[in-house]
Amino acid sequence: MESIILKFLKFEMYNPTIKTFLVFHIRNRFVHIKYQNLLLELMGCYLADLSLLVYKCVQFPPSVVAASVIFVAKFTINQDNPPCVRPFG
Repeated sequence: MESIILKFLKFEMYNPTIKTFLVFHIRNRFVHIKYQNLLLELMGCYLADLSLLVYKCVQFPPSVVAASVIFVAKFTINQDNPPCVRPFG
């Protein structure tokens, strides 16, 4: 019944992609740094596009790939002060 209503109202439903999570986290967590925010977003989008070419990355959820893309982008941009890795638990 819900799908019939959504089709009647012409809603387009889709699954979140890597870029959805990437842009959401960058714009919400790194608001205080404007220049690095843009650089981080561009580098993250580039790395997210590259991850789509690797077939082994398909097995991971988009949120996990986006988190790893943010980590690698932050490490690539600022190698003098790498992002810290917090252990689980």
